[in-house]
Amino acid sequence: MIASGSGVQIYLIMAGVILVAFAQGFIFPNAMARSMGIFAHRASVAASLQGFLMLVIGSISSGLASLVRIDSGFQIAAIFGCLLGIEVLALRLLNNPRMTALS
Repeated sequence: MIASGSGVQIYLIMAGVILVAFAQGFIFPNAMARSMGIFAHRASVAASLQGFLMLVIGSISSGLASLVRIDSGFQIAAIFGCLLGIEVLALRLLNNPRMTALS
């Protein structure tokens, strides 16, 4: 039983976090290598910027997330829904055919 009346089992939460971190370890380096194949002469700069920005954005978002008081699962779902909307909007704006690639 995942959640009982006495609480949630910590081992299941840890397993989920470990699974996500393990998957990110496969996804991020491969996605970066594939996307930088066109600009191989700039791959090291892009990889260092990605690592730096992931650390900075992760730190800032962790600090902001600690300020949010969450009382129900609906609030978490609403936050993730807002983040999904921002992501879809950003993808539509960045995928605009009128924009030209920098070379």
